[in-house]
Amino acid sequence: LNSAHCVPMMIVVRVLLLLPFLALVSCGPWREEEPVPDALDSVATYSLSSAAPGVHYSREKLVAALSTERTAEEIDEIDRRFQEFDAWIATRIPAQHMPSFTASFVYKNRVLYQRAINAEIGRQYPVVSFTKLFTATCVLRLAGQHRLSLDESVNRILPGYPFAADGSMTVRNLLTHSSGFLDDGQYVSTPGTVFRYSNHNYRLLGEVIRSVSSRPAYEFMSHEIVEPLDMQHTTVPASMNGAVGLYTSSLDMSRFLILHINHGH
Repeated sequence: LNSAHCVPMMIVVRVLLLLPFLALVSCGPWREEEPVPDALDSVATYSLSSAAPGVHYSREKLVAALSTERTAEEIDEIDRRFQEFDAWIATRIPAQHMPSFTASFVYKNRVLYQRAINAEIGRQYPVVSFTKLFTATCVLRLAGQHRLSLDESVNRILPGYPFAADGSMTVRNLLTHSSGFLDDGQYVSTPGTVFRYSNHNYRLLGEVIRSVSSRPAYEFMSHEIVEPLDMQHTTVPASMNGAVGLYTSSLDMSRFLILHINHGH
C-alpha cells in the first residue's frame, strides 16, 4: 500500500490457508474529519447493503462456513489472522494517507469478511487494468457459446488490422500477452514466442468482442457479466476499451471472484 502512487489500486492475493483476498484501495490526502471505524464491530452479514460501513465479520459465521472442511485449529488460525489483518488495516490506511479502503475475503461461495474505512462497502473505484479480467471473461464466454475459438486467427475476426502476415496470431495470443505487440501497438516478435504485457492486446480483444458479438464490448460486458451477477455497484462506461475503464466495488468483485472460484457457477 504505497501512497507515493496516488492512483487507485486493487490487490489480489491468496492468504489464510488459500482463502482468496480481494481489496480495493484509493489513495490521496487523508481526511482527518473522517475517523477510522473501531475494530471488529458487531455487524456480521453476507448480504450487505451498499451503504454499510465498518467491519462485517464474526467467528460464528466463519465456523459455520469452514467447519466441514477445516480443523478447529485451522479455523482458530484463520480467525486470528482476520483479527490481525483488521487491526493492521485500521492503522495502516491513515498512516499511508489514503482517503478510503474497502476489502472482501471470500471462500468458495461465501463472503467471510468485509471491511470499509471512510467509505460505503459499495463504493466504486476505477480498477484500471483489472478491467482485463472482465474482458478475458467476455472472450471465454464467447468461446463457451462456440462463437469463436481461442486458437482462431485474429486476422479472420478483424480483417484489415496489421497482424502477423501469415495469420499466426490467435485470440489466445492476445489473452496471454504473447502476441508480439508492444503497448503502443508496435509488432516486435513472432506470436507465441515471448510473453510481453501489453494493453494493446486487450484493446484488440475489445474489438474482437465487438466483431464477434455485433455489439460494443462495454455493452456485451454489461449484458453477459455485470447484469447476470447483479453487480449493482459496477459501471462499464462506453469509454471502456478492453484494457482499462471499468469502475467497480469490493462488494461486486466478491461476486465476480466467487464466479471464477466456482468455475463459472
